[in-house]
Amino acid sequence: MFHFAVTGLLDRRRTDNDSTARMGPFNISTNVTEVCASIDDFRNQVYSTVYSVITVFGLMGNGFALYVLLRTYRQKSAFHIYMLNLAVSDLLCVSTLPLRVLYYVNKGQWNLGDFLCRISSYALYVNLYCSVFFMMAMSFTRFLAIVFPVQNLRLATY
Repeated sequence: MFHFAVTGLLDRRRTDNDSTARMGPFNISTNVTEVCASIDDFRNQVYSTVYSVITVFGLMGNGFALYVLLRTYRQKSAFHIYMLNLAVSDLLCVSTLPLRVLYYVNKGQWNLGDFLCRISSYALYVNLYCSVFFMMAMSFTRFLAIVFPVQNLRLATY
């Protein structure tokens, strides 16, 4: 019985004076290319804008963090070294975003060559995974320091 109810809803009917295909209570436009073109234009505008903003703030923020961490490098702790590595990794990850901005500004056309395409994608994902790894390592170090404070005193100073 359920099978007949579902197939009845999915019955596609078309009228001669209507330019839409009817699928039960839903109307689906037959002119999909107009909808997709506007979605692609919207995506290109949003991605290029968001990546540009992330690039500016990411370069400034990670550059400042790197500057502060290098100025206070004499405080050698595991957490400080993790933060230094995280700042470098994020800075490298953000530095690949201008290439993606160019890709979306050019409406999905890559004009910078195959080698640069591969290197930028590789650098983005490697640095992204490194950032996740360093955050995980910092969290694990903090976990050990909180749960076992006496046994892990050497984690506080390197």
